[in-house]
Parts: sequence; C-alpha cells; structure tokens
Amino acid sequence: MVRRTSRVVFPYVMVFAVMVSFIAGFGMMAGLRNWEVLLWSAGACLVVGGIIFTFFEVRRLAGISKSNAELAREEADADRLTRYVVVVEGPTGESYPHHEDHPGSPGSDQGQLTSRGPEGTPWIEDWLSRRQRRRKRE
Repeated sequence: MVRRTSRVVFPYVMVFAVMVSFIAGFGMMAGLRNWEVLLWSAGACLVVGGIIFTFFEVRRLAGISKSNAELAREEADADRLTRYVVVVEGPTGESYPHHEDHPGSPGSDQGQLTSRGPEGTPWIEDWLSRRQRRRKRE
C-alpha cells in the first residue's frame, strides 16, 4: 500500500508546530535562553514524533486504514501465491507423549540415566559423611 507523503507528513508538522510554539512561549515567560528552548523543542519533537510513528505503524500493521475490499483482495492474493500445503496430524491420544514409550526412541535421555545411577552426587555424599562423623563423635 502506497501512502501519499502529505498524508504521512501532515500530522507530524501540525503537532510539531503547536508543540514548538508552546515551548517557545513558555521559554520566553520563564526566561530560558534560546539554546535551552531549542533543546527542549528538539527533545519533545523526538519523543512525540516517536509516539506518532508508533501509532501509525500499529495502525498500518493491524490493517485499520484499509477497507474491507482491500483486505479481501490481499488475502486472495496471498492464497493464490501459496505453493505448499501444511498437513496437520491428529492427536495421539496421550496427554504428554514420552519419547521412550515410542518404538523409534533410543531409550532414556541423559537426565533419566543419571537419576537412576547407584552413586550419589559428590557434594551430597560429602555432606552426609561429615554429618555421620559428627554424630558419631557426639
């Protein structure tokens, strides 16, 4: 969709003109120097310009500015340009299918293998042995 430049630039120019005139008027009343007024104007224009840009982009992405006929035409073009078909398989009936229950699975994963080992972890074994020694001394 091509938008006319005047349609895009007009809101920026109007908002910036009103904002800069208010800032300049306030600056004169407050006794600000010219460079301070210019700095405030530039900062305010950057912030408000970003807000306006974001608003226009969200509208453009959401398709609010397009008519129903334009949206239908774009959808038909997208359907025509699609060259592949996605096949979605039905559910297996299992709430959480585990890979080791299926015939193509090689077995348990690393976490399951280490959790079934006969030896404990070094830190816990050390802690338990110190605790047992301390109890024997008492």
